[in-house]
Amino acid sequence: MGIGLSGIEFLKEWLPAPNGFRLTIIAEHPSDLFYLNALCALKGLNRSFSSEPKKLSDLQFIVASVEAIDFDKMSLLMPDGPLGFDRLVVVNEPKPKLLIHRKGDFLRHLTADDYLYWIQESVREAIVRGDGFMAIAMADQLQRMGLRVTLISSESRLAIQSMPEEEACLVAKQLKGSGVHLIFNEIISNYLLGEEGEIRGVRLDSGKELPVQAVIHEKGNFPDFFFLRGQPAYSGESFRVGPNYGLETKDGIFAIGQNLKGLHAGSAEDLKIPLSTQGITLARYLKESSLQEAETFEWKDPYQLAGLDWCTYGDFSTFWGDSSHNFYWEHPNGEIAFRLLFRQHDYSILALATLGITFDQEFLTNAFNERCKALDFINKMKSEVFSRESSEDMILLISKAFAVEFKGIKNENRTSLFSKILEKFL
Repeated sequence: MGIGLSGIEFLKEWLPAPNGFRLTIIAEHPSDLFYLNALCALKGLNRSFSSEPKKLSDLQFIVASVEAIDFDKMSLLMPDGPLGFDRLVVVNEPKPKLLIHRKGDFLRHLTADDYLYWIQESVREAIVRGDGFMAIAMADQLQRMGLRVTLISSESRLAIQSMPEEEACLVAKQLKGSGVHLIFNEIISNYLLGEEGEIRGVRLDSGKELPVQAVIHEKGNFPDFFFLRGQPAYSGESFRVGPNYGLETKDGIFAIGQNLKGLHAGSAEDLKIPLSTQGITLARYLKESSLQEAETFEWKDPYQLAGLDWCTYGDFSTFWGDSSHNFYWEHPNGEIAFRLLFRQHDYSILALATLGITFDQEFLTNAFNERCKALDFINKMKSEVFSRESSEDMILLISKAFAVEFKGIKNENRTSLFSKILEKFL
């Protein structure tokens, strides 16, 4: 129940081997099917979802209002009757907010598929407000549906908290190439409404007006699982969960996402575990698989951003300090980028970020666990298989660029060391 990144990671881990279970995704609004499809595209989950009932299917998507929960019978009470469950997973993540019509309650009565069809037929121009990965995914999804899309951000560029500037510029270039219009350093100050309350346009803070029939805000509200209110595990905003994300005192009910408090030694502390890790871990636990993590460094599944794979490995951050070196290479075609962070004192690798290319996980696991030196890592890439036919030429270009930069770094370090020695004797 609920939609978010942790839920998508749960699905990616669960669906290849559902172990005989039937999985039902419960949404609260027909527009949630659009968000779900955008998230699937963002995380590379090649699975089509529909609200049309399918017989003998191990997966179904429904839009329903849960009125109450019967803990004894393990069932959700809904207008069309109770829905039993063996396990209930709630995804506590904020959803994007869609603004389309002040009197748009009639849209709630459409099926999710009919809702998407109505948008395609009734909306010509759409605006996505935000700059994060979800905003990029929704803009790309709307453009693929045939709408004219404008992405508006109050920041100076895309993904300012998640990607370095160079890679973000390449993603922006891809979006522009697909037909998405980008506006930065702007905010929506007013909505221009028609006689029946429908959105006709927006006015930006600069005074510029844009025609539009739908606006999607990337950052919306958290879901309200009101049927769980009154339970010690749910405050209305946060969940108290055990080691395997099970709700306190309620067997068979689990929570993943944001605002989780982990129970430890009788007290509840904020749980700071990546959303992807939560979804994968819970799916493995429910399938009684091994929970032991194979790698000791953080490996992240790629994000699909405007058709480009964005992958990060290790302790990656957009705020690297003076104690590390940052090597960046970009292919002349503007669709491939490679960034390697390594320690200044011993040149061991810290993190890797790639755009448009991917590595084999086993290769990276070994390299990071062995604290591979940066130059050795580059040399080992020659035996690593990339996902593109031009991999050999690309590796050669990266190797040559790195060799030139690394030589300068070593010379700089020698000069710095020599200066420190001289200081002791002068």
